[in-house]
Amino acid sequence: MKAKIIIFIVAMLLAHVTHAQAYHLALRMGYAQSHMRSSSEVATSLQSRNTFQVALVHTHKPYAHKIGFSVETGYLLKGARVDNESLDYRMHFLSMPVLFDVYPTKGLKLGIGPEVNFLLDGRNRANDGSSFTLQNTYTNRWELAGVINASYAINFYADVGIRYGHGLNTLANRDVNLGGNRIRTSSLQFYLYIKVAN
Repeated sequence: MKAKIIIFIVAMLLAHVTHAQAYHLALRMGYAQSHMRSSSEVATSLQSRNTFQVALVHTHKPYAHKIGFSVETGYLLKGARVDNESLDYRMHFLSMPVLFDVYPTKGLKLGIGPEVNFLLDGRNRANDGSSFTLQNTYTNRWELAGVINASYAINFYADVGIRYGHGLNTLANRDVNLGGNRIRTSSLQFYLYIKVAN
């Protein structure tokens, strides 16, 4: 009897949560500008790298409230151009942000939260076409970043947005190619957000 009561209560709570919030699934994709930073002056010239990102987004927003949250799973390419593009750092990350969202006005959404990234692969490409792994240098495969986000709804199905993410931990203590210490990454993203399911 107690089991039936517990199952009934859980079912009622789930039904309430389902009806008490708006949920949608979306695809976020766009252009990103990536940077690599060192705690010391680097021996090489580092430039930002134009990259791209794509993610599947689960957004929850309670009805009649101005708060919600988003959980994402995606891919983000980071890196840098080195010495006027003689070298090209390409770092492939599985990206997993969790954002606390605020809706201050109709159509506008602001978000902040942590982003956990996992380095899938890192390559250093020279302009002669050769490629070298960065796995021996970038031994810390996990990156924790802080993210701030702003987006505006063009209509019910699409938003445009901007996002900045800054790495909080060190991916490499020392990079001899760059001549720098305690290497971190950051990225500025411009994206299109398309709702694919409600």
